[in-house]
Amino acid sequence: MHRMGNLRTALFLTRKAFMKGNKWALVFVILAMSLSFVNLNFMPALLSGARDTLEEQLVRTVLANVVIDPEEDEYYLNHAQQIVQKVREVPGVVGVAPHLNNTAFIEYEWERRSHLQTRVKVATGR
Repeated sequence: MHRMGNLRTALFLTRKAFMKGNKWALVFVILAMSLSFVNLNFMPALLSGARDTLEEQLVRTVLANVVIDPEEDEYYLNHAQQIVQKVREVPGVVGVAPHLNNTAFIEYEWERRSHLQTRVKVATGR
């Protein structure tokens, strides 16, 4: 019962303060709290998007990404190290960083299949 009395007293004092106080002060406090909320949530997203856009534009204009894919019916590049060496020899190339940027194709019990079109147990993913 003691807590309810404290709550009633707090609500009574709050109501009286709002009735006697300046209404514009209440509007200002609500506006300030709203702007603080927007600042905490919106600004990091805005800055992160700006950073990502700047990085993307930097790669497109100043730097470059060269993507070399295998032939249409192949799963991987043959002689990847020779390809990397040829790219390094191109004038103006500062660095080369080869990496796999493709989905995975995992197959098991492949030795049991008699035809290429036979259903097998396969998993693909990124």
